Amino acid sequence: MKVLSSYILRSVCAVLVGCLLAFNPQQMTTLLVQLIGGLFFLSGLGSLLNYVRLQNVKNANYAPLFPVVGVGSLLFGLFLVFFPSYFITYLMFMLGGLLVVAGVSQLGVLLNYRRVMPLMWSTTVVPVLVLCVGLYILFQPMDSASMPFVVLGVASIVYGVFELINGIRLMRYSRLADETTTYEEIY
Repeated sequence: MKVLSSYILRSVCAVLVGCLLAFNPQQMTTLLVQLIGGLFFLSGLGSLLNYVRLQNVKNANYAPLFPVVGVGSLLFGLFLVFFPSYFITYLMFMLGGLLVVAGVSQLGVLLNYRRVMPLMWSTTVVPVLVLCVGLYILFQPMDSASMPFVVLGVASIVYGVFELINGIRLMRYSRLADETTTYEEIY
């Protein structure tokens, strides 16, 4: 029975997390950025507290250096926690710009190779798709930021459903095995 309950628990958790990711990706994106910001904040706070602790040590052979990286981490973490949408927007603009440059560059290389070999339309599909995705991200940065979470959510839902199906099959198999097993008496 423990095996069945663990399958059920895993599948229910996977489906619930998948539903959250697939049906509410915008808030999940923001929550993830805030969670990462919280981790940066804790890292910076830890280095500052360690600096203060080492300042109060009387028999230290060295003077601790001020943790510039720790303060930067603390401030960056606060920025991510309180202003996640700004970070997501700027990050998506950078990603969109890189994809546009990559798509145009790939098309330029293909046009340059046209002198050496014939250019088939099928070779331009991927560069055009990269260019289109880059333009979409540039013009809709917040909509495109949540797309990976939708894919991850759907994958999690599928995993949870298959986990439940496998758990039910295992339960049926174990019942069948218990019913068909015969025991010998040992004297």
